Amino acid sequence: MVSRFRFCYDVSLNLWDFITPLFMFITNIMNLKNLIYPLLNSNTHIMFLALLISCLILLCFFITKKPSCKVYLLDFACFKPPNSQKCTKEMVIKRAIDTGYFSEKTLDFMRKTLERCGIGDSTYLAEIFFGESQKYTPSMKDSRKEVEMAIFGSIDMLLAKTCVRSEDIGILIVNCCIYNTNPSLSSMIVNRYTLRDDVVSYNLVGMGCSAGLLAIGLAKQLLQVHQNTYALIVSTESITENCYIGQDPSKFIINCLFRVGGAAMLLSNRPSDHRNSKYRLLHTVQNNTSRSDRSYNCIFQEEDNVGTIGVTITKDLITSAIATIEGNLTTLGHLILPITEKFLYLVNYIARNLLPGYKIHPYVPNYSKAVDHFLPHVGGRPVLDELQKTLQFSDAVMEASRMTLYRYGNTSSSSIWYELAYVEAKGRVKKGDRIWQMAFGSGFKCSSVIWRAMKTVDHDDKNPWTDEIAGFPVALEECEPMPVMVGKGAGKRGDCGSRGILTRSNILEYDFACYKPPVSQKCTKEVIMKKARDAGVLSQGTLDFMKKTLDRSGLGDSTYLAEICFGESYNTPSMKDSRRKVEMAIFRSCRHSCG
Repeated sequence: MVSRFRFCYDVSLNLWDFITPLFMFITNIMNLKNLIYPLLNSNTHIMFLALLISCLILLCFFITKKPSCKVYLLDFACFKPPNSQKCTKEMVIKRAIDTGYFSEKTLDFMRKTLERCGIGDSTYLAEIFFGESQKYTPSMKDSRKEVEMAIFGSIDMLLAKTCVRSEDIGILIVNCCIYNTNPSLSSMIVNRYTLRDDVVSYNLVGMGCSAGLLAIGLAKQLLQVHQNTYALIVSTESITENCYIGQDPSKFIINCLFRVGGAAMLLSNRPSDHRNSKYRLLHTVQNNTSRSDRSYNCIFQEEDNVGTIGVTITKDLITSAIATIEGNLTTLGHLILPITEKFLYLVNYIARNLLPGYKIHPYVPNYSKAVDHFLPHVGGRPVLDELQKTLQFSDAVMEASRMTLYRYGNTSSSSIWYELAYVEAKGRVKKGDRIWQMAFGSGFKCSSVIWRAMKTVDHDDKNPWTDEIAGFPVALEECEPMPVMVGKGAGKRGDCGSRGILTRSNILEYDFACYKPPVSQKCTKEVIMKKARDAGVLSQGTLDFMKKTLDRSGLGDSTYLAEICFGESYNTPSMKDSRRKVEMAIFRSCRHSCG
């Protein structure tokens, strides 16, 4: 209560400190007006009052306007796995043969994909793939170990480079697409580094390879609210439990491209950090084309026809990726392109609409005039080829992305930081340079971030490229296109018929809706016990414990269970069952809320 009164006293005191000089200012103005009043006629009197009111309005505007905080990137660190996890393409094929899971046709498809995807013979796989057992039997313990190595290794390195104490970190954002655990990865970091109790933490899952830059955009918004603090961002992925062991070729790209990696970044909004920061954040642009069925389905985690989980990549991937990236480029172009490029684009657009018979080709702006380094996500050689063709960039501009794909493979959302480390190791980042990072992934989503170098950046001992940068770039052999992926096309899964714009205004709750399942899914505690006994997999001791828990839990006899629990037999649940349950809850509540 004392603190509440103290707060009210401080607020009133601050308001009085503001009102007092304002009142004195108005009084002086009125005295001045009284002195010169005889010289004024009625018209000038009105003009004087209008001018006074305008000045007061402008004064209030500038006093109440809150300037946006500048966001800096102090430094970043990329995890480099030990040499014992280094794996050649030949070893990948040998390991696949030894498991005995794959047919000869599947192995041939895998071999062609590895030869043409753009990765080299020095990428890293998880430890489980180097065990003595030939069978693929991953566990949660193995996945957690892989993630901990990447996350803790990159954070330890980052804190050592920046000399920032863990208790000074006020914001934590972790992104990992497929691997999800409880407690979350963000909680794991809070526990390991004993972050303070009021740390603002987020754990992003299922966001694809673009999640790393989405996290940068989220951190930027949070740093506008939380003053004088640091934001720690961690990007990683786990491949231990995500190797596909079925026979569907459209799900094999994950096995061929994805490798072990992780990165940690430290952002700051402290004005004192502008001298020792590497980069300043200028722009963040994100767009999402999930409303299109083709984009939504082009990368899709699901089971095959025998129930084996994998990530399907369809033939619509390239088309969806380019369409999403073009939308992102349009928005970004308004922010960074020089006026000459905008003028040329406008003239071309007008000419194409006024003279359609001349078949004038669309003008592609020269983005190299706006940025000095372009670092796109290393999604794979076909994606990089199409991106280079669309933007008309030279091989030198695409060097960092192609070399990162060759050396480290696709490390998901952290790959763009290995690219930036490559450019730094080459000594190419000069003070004032603009760096453009672009990432894209499932959904389909595309994110772009523009940085400005605060100083000339040289490589350091903790750069993952330091020991071998002299051997790059390597000459990449010309090879045939990757084999065609026979995945499903765009299926109708529901439309999103609304668009929203988030404005900087007061946030109001317009309405809300809660999903109420159908009566057929209503379940009593007695029915739950009967289902548990009928399943035949629980011991009597477990059943007794379950009955006591239900009796004392506070639950009634009108709660709802998932549809799978009401079947004639409780079969093994599938991703399709889980997705159906989630879709029912989300879609119906959204439909009621949106009208």
